[in-house]
Amino acid sequence: MNASELITRTYEALGNNFVFYTQAEVLRNGISPAQRLLVLLKPELLTRRVTIPLISGGLFYDLRTDQVRANGTVTATSDPPGPITAATGLVDLNTHFTNVGVFVGMRVRRVTNDAVGIITHIPSTNSLRFTGGLDPSSSFQVGDAYRVELQTSDAWRIERVLLGGIIAEDPVTSNDHFRPLTRTSLGSLRWRRNWYETRGTPRHWFLFGLYWLCIWPRPEQDEFLTLVYRALPTELSTSNLNAEPDFAETWHDVLPQIAAALLLAKEGSGEVEMAANLLSERLGREPFQKLMRAVRSSMHQQESVVGAA
Repeated sequence: MNASELITRTYEALGNNFVFYTQAEVLRNGISPAQRLLVLLKPELLTRRVTIPLISGGLFYDLRTDQVRANGTVTATSDPPGPITAATGLVDLNTHFTNVGVFVGMRVRRVTNDAVGIITHIPSTNSLRFTGGLDPSSSFQVGDAYRVELQTSDAWRIERVLLGGIIAEDPVTSNDHFRPLTRTSLGSLRWRRNWYETRGTPRHWFLFGLYWLCIWPRPEQDEFLTLVYRALPTELSTSNLNAEPDFAETWHDVLPQIAAALLLAKEGSGEVEMAANLLSERLGREPFQKLMRAVRSSMHQQESVVGAA
C-alpha cells in the first residue's frame, strides 16, 4: 500500500473530513508518526544490517547519515536580489517545503560546489531563509540545483556489533576477523589506565549519546564493522505518493487507523479518549491504559470546574 492509498484510507477512518486535514497534515502528523509508533511497539518489524569502515586509530563513529528531504532548482533569490550570500531567501516554486517536512535547523546544500547553509526560517510554503557557509564565490544563483538535508540516524536500538563485513547474505572477513563485540560502557573503560590511547583488535562497543558508536580498543589497521539494529521507518511525504512503508505489507492495513487516532488526539479531550480507544483496539490495551486513565482524570477535572462555575 503506497502513500496515496494510505491517505485515502486515513480519510475514510476520519469520516472523509477533508476540511481540517490536508494531505500533508495526514502524512506528517498521522501516517508517519503511526509508522514510528508501530515499529517502537513491535521492534521486530524493521531490522536493518549495515557495514561501515573502521579507520585505523578511530574511536568514535557517527551513526547519522544525510537524508535528503527536498530537491529543487533555484527559481528566484531575494533580500536582497541577486546572489545569496548571507541570511537571505531561496525560492523554488516547484517545491512546497512545509509539505515535505522541511524544518528550521536543516541544511540547504548547493549541489554544484557543495556550499552549505543552515535554514533559519520558512516564511512561506515555497521559500527558505538561511545563513552560514556561503560567500560570493560559492553563493546560490538562479538555476542552481540544491537539496535540503537532515543529518540523522534511523537506528534506535543496536542489536549486534560484529567485527568484519557482511555483503549481501555472505559473511566476508575483515583482516581475518569475524566475531561479535561485547557491549561495555564509558564508566567501565575509565577504570582502565590509558584506555583512550589503547590500540589493538576491537573487542567492545558502547554508545555515547544518541548517535556516536564507540569501538574499543582502537583498531590498529583498517577494518570493517557490521551493525544489526532496530530501525525507524522512512517518513512518507507528498513529494512521492508512490512510496511505500519500509516494513512488510501485512502491517500496512493497520496504519490508517493508527494515523486517524493520532490526528483525532490533537482535537481535544473527547477526541483523545476516542483516539485511545482506537489505538487500544488496534495495538492492544496495555500500552494505552495509563493514557486512558489520564484522559478520564482530565475530563473529570474539567467537568468539576464547569459544575463549580
